[in-house]
Amino acid sequence: MGLTPAACSVRKFSNGETSVRIHESVRDEDVFILQTSCGPDVNDFLMELLILISACKTASARRITAIVPCYPYARYTTISPGGLSVYVTPLSLY
Repeated sequence: MGLTPAACSVRKFSNGETSVRIHESVRDEDVFILQTSCGPDVNDFLMELLILISACKTASARRITAIVPCYPYARYTTISPGGLSVYVTPLSLY
């Protein structure tokens, strides 16, 4: 696609909260976020993605596309007989 990755940093505060910083302007740009969600920290990866999307929206990105090769909570797309809730719906609303 001929794109160069933008400088971005992710760090954790001492209480475990995530901080994301974009080091370049994304105003009026089409932003593509490539985020993995494989591994033991799937919830941390998901929070990083949501915070990064929020930061891009706040910075006035024109359009934001998240590319997530391994979609977290994809197996919870239906309600099971035991009453397991549907997790994927709130993720798709963001």
